[in-house]
Amino acid sequence: MAKKSIVFLLVKVLWDKGNMEIQTAAWYEKTHFTFSDILCAVRKHIGLKTNFPTSTKTTYVGKLKQRIRYLEHTLLLAVA
Repeated sequence: MAKKSIVFLLVKVLWDKGNMEIQTAAWYEKTHFTFSDILCAVRKHIGLKTNFPTSTKTTYVGKLKQRIRYLEHTLLLAVA
């Protein structure tokens, strides 16, 4: 409940500035805002105002590939 309250407090500023838009799709037309629209607007606003990196140099997938190579090498040594 507290998370929703914080989101609604943040979206109040966006609403007052007129920076809200209803998220629609070709197959689904909406006439009113949903919580999903509100959450999308808050996330977009936070993303634009902060400089958080969207990716890192070493990704989880990269670490996973290294681990798989290590396990393959270990299995080959065990078989030989």
